[in-house]
Amino acid sequence: MRIEDLPVLQDGDRWLTTSQVASQLGVSVQSIYAYASKGISPTIPFPKPDAKLDNGRCYWKKSTIDTWFSSARSIVFIRDYDPQFDED
Repeated sequence: MRIEDLPVLQDGDRWLTTSQVASQLGVSVQSIYAYASKGISPTIPFPKPDAKLDNGRCYWKKSTIDTWFSSARSIVFIRDYDPQFDED
């Protein structure tokens, strides 16, 4: 597959490169590689690329990353939640 072969996306969705995904999530490109190969959480695995070109470059739909991030944020919130904490 070549970049010209990526399908046109609908409803304002767009293709993101690994660098763009890293920027959107506020992490390094190396972190994206680690997330993709090792995962972050067993319950919310990092999404596999929606497309991979012949040259090895990966592309994700923005909607794929947005959906994953929404799910991942809820897991992080739950992990950060301390039921033993009492404000009184």
